[in-house]
Amino acid sequence: MGLLQDLNERSPEWAKNPILAGYRGSHAHGTYIPPEEDLGTDDIDVFGIAVRDPNYYLGLDGYQPERKGTFTTAGEMLDIETHEVRKFCHLLMKGNPNVHQHLWLAKEHYLVVTKTGQMLLDNRENFLSKKLFESYAGYAVAQLNRMEKFEKRGYMGTKREAIVKAHGYDVKNAAHCIRLLFGAIHLAQHSRIQVHLDGTDLETVVAVKRGLWSLDHVKRYAERLFDEFKYFKEDSNLPGRIERADVNKIVCTIIEEEWEDRKNAGFFASIADRIKYDGNL
Repeated sequence: MGLLQDLNERSPEWAKNPILAGYRGSHAHGTYIPPEEDLGTDDIDVFGIAVRDPNYYLGLDGYQPERKGTFTTAGEMLDIETHEVRKFCHLLMKGNPNVHQHLWLAKEHYLVVTKTGQMLLDNRENFLSKKLFESYAGYAVAQLNRMEKFEKRGYMGTKREAIVKAHGYDVKNAAHCIRLLFGAIHLAQHSRIQVHLDGTDLETVVAVKRGLWSLDHVKRYAERLFDEFKYFKEDSNLPGRIERADVNKIVCTIIEEEWEDRKNAGFFASIADRIKYDGNL
């Protein structure tokens, strides 16, 4: 219950008691390097998906331009990101691979799965479209460009800066690039999102992340993966886009079901009573 307690204690009221929550980032991918190791710069990253109370959707509470539908916070070794369910589904429609991954985790990487959270999981294939190809490629290119042009950002510590200087490029950005390209190829071939890596894919990403590859090796390998991705995506049978009306039905049903569950439970059931809904992941 430690992570769940931290998630709730550090979240605003609307983001407490999510319908779906779990790991994201290196824990979900299987590429976590503990901070006590020489090249370890990974935090623990978790996500949540929340349904707000009726006043937000039906009254004036939701009519405030500053409300963006996403809560993020970074703390010592734990980063949290929670999306309101409509915002989450909007990002799914746009083809954001980072949020799509929340619906394709290994079973053991979910911290919370309620009945309405299970509904999101049951509909995960209905959110897939070829828009994801553009996003995967764009994110991979951004990481490739960023790994050489080191720009220190607020979340980077002195340890990561030292690693970049020692290797001549940002090995973490390089690992992200290769992982994204593996994910893009897997989606093009299988019409499924790959989150947790295994086999040679896992070995390759971890080797890059540990600085065992030269910059030239990373570039040449990434170029080869880009070519593979372009080849495989031509035969993909994914739809070009997701129909807004179809997503709207899913979102409306989830919100209505969640409100009914809360009403029957006396508004909010405690998080201890609602985690790990016994559904089929």
